[in-house]
Amino acid sequence: MPQIISPPESKIIETRPIITTCPHCQYTISYTEDEVERVTNDGDGIFCPNCDEPIVTKHIEPFTFPDTFYHFGGNEGRILSDEETQHCVDIVKRMLQEELKVGDHTFTGTGDTMVFGFKFEDEDEIIVAKNYWLDSVFRE
Repeated sequence: MPQIISPPESKIIETRPIITTCPHCQYTISYTEDEVERVTNDGDGIFCPNCDEPIVTKHIEPFTFPDTFYHFGGNEGRILSDEETQHCVDIVKRMLQEELKVGDHTFTGTGDTMVFGFKFEDEDEIIVAKNYWLDSVFRE
């Protein structure tokens, strides 16, 4: 049976180190593209291993889907079973029935699941969001 010895050069993905200088402590830093993460509200980059300050390598506009959003779901993180999701629904249901006033809302969740409850004049609503995306911008 034929076997592949090596892929063509164009198919080989090589992780090459990127060299930069920390603007805070002036140390020379080496990192790879897969180490880049969100380090400020408007920037991706790395944290300096010497002074722990953010080094922005790419400026981004917050709330730009999907670039700045974290995906709760897929292969990473905790995926809730139907039973665990029902437990979250039960918590929200109890809050709607016992503690909330008309116009209030509540939510709970973990892993890839968020459960929202809304108290209206003539009905209560529960929304289950699984495999969702989230972006946060901190107020400065």
